[in-house]
Amino acid sequence: MKKLLSSLMLLGLAGFGQSVFADALRIGVVDLQKIVQTSPQIKTIQQSLEQKFRARRDALVSTETDLKAKIEAFKKDSVVMNPAQKKDSERNLIALQQKFERDGQQYQQELSTAHNEAMEDFYTKVRAAISTVAKNEHYDLIVQKDAAPFTTEKLDVTKQVITAIH
Repeated sequence: MKKLLSSLMLLGLAGFGQSVFADALRIGVVDLQKIVQTSPQIKTIQQSLEQKFRARRDALVSTETDLKAKIEAFKKDSVVMNPAQKKDSERNLIALQQKFERDGQQYQQELSTAHNEAMEDFYTKVRAAISTVAKNEHYDLIVQKDAAPFTTEKLDVTKQVITAIH
């Protein structure tokens, strides 16, 4: 009895599946990489981040240059230093290097966070544009080009999405 019921359910589902695919399924493909590469919003995001973080980056570069100069001076002068002076200089250099590394890591984290937040806003606009294109042009499914092993140009809706973003 269970086998009969299972068989009937499978036949029913198979018939349902065929009727769903009997209707024309409209599929589109979007190339997110192309959108990112050609979008003026990405250039604006990059310029904004550059402006916001330029002073800190320049300060880190300057600190790195100073630290390298102090290390070189220590290497030259350590030969004539007494052990106490040498140990104090080493301690100071290690402290400066650790501070530089902490500041660099903090800079990288803050830059990465700001970049991710800006990109999330951009991707929210892209998703909204994809939804708009899908609704306006009656697509049933739009997938990323990278997710499909093969697509044809006639499925590509990237231009429409780019237009919808602006």
